[in-house]
Amino acid sequence: MLCMKHTIIKVLKPECREIPAESAELTDGAFFIKNEKIFFILPYEDIEPTLRTGAKNPSRWTSWRKSNYAFLKKELADVAHDLLVLDFGVGQGQFEDLVQRFPNKIAADFFPYPDADVICDLTKPLPFRDDSLDIIIASNVFEHLPNTKDVLSECYRILKPGGCLIGTIPFMLGVHQEPYDYHRYTPFMLERLLKETGLKNVKISTLTTPIDLYHHTQKHFFYRLFTYAKLKGLFYRILAKLIWWNEKMLRLILQKFFHQIPKDPKFAIGYGFASKKD
Repeated sequence: MLCMKHTIIKVLKPECREIPAESAELTDGAFFIKNEKIFFILPYEDIEPTLRTGAKNPSRWTSWRKSNYAFLKKELADVAHDLLVLDFGVGQGQFEDLVQRFPNKIAADFFPYPDADVICDLTKPLPFRDDSLDIIIASNVFEHLPNTKDVLSECYRILKPGGCLIGTIPFMLGVHQEPYDYHRYTPFMLERLLKETGLKNVKISTLTTPIDLYHHTQKHFFYRLFTYAKLKGLFYRILAKLIWWNEKMLRLILQKFFHQIPKDPKFAIGYGFASKKD
């Protein structure tokens, strides 16, 4: 961590300064170090602090998570391992194996998750110097920030010329991590936001198929159906199970015979994006 801390300190704004943890007067770039993490803010109290079951187990991932992983893996495949990478909004570090090969990786978030190095307010000016980072990874982050355009401008500011912003964002995905879920962007608006920030070579990719979307909505539908049936009594529970059995048969047929249905950008759980700063 000593080497990593030195790397982080080098890319902080000149006005950033360390203070004793006990004082915790976090204003004007002040930070304290505790448990090998750099705190610019005190942790939010209403953010889920524990690792969700199966969050780091690929066999437990949804099709949305799997498609996120595949997209990021492809985009990072040719990135030199010695570049300085910011995992922006690292959260519970589901894709940690993708960034482990970067020894100069910094992870930032609102909450001191195990993988986070820098705890800061992602919606405000970031504590990093201009033109200081080579790659920013933002996986399922921007929907949780109310001021997306301002945050993108900050990402642009801290990227080096030639640096890349790579990430994923949901579209037809249910509300999650309440109350910090604010946006859903069409691919057209997402592209517009990135370009208006000044980023170039913008690429938007559809990450899921219509069958993935169907399975996703069915999962939530049947959760609600069984919850309702349980309250209504035995007859409703039997009826719900019959409907579920028919759905399972339909799902098997779809997976066997229609798994190659092409992706449709109009009906997607979400998108991947890649862009570059000139």
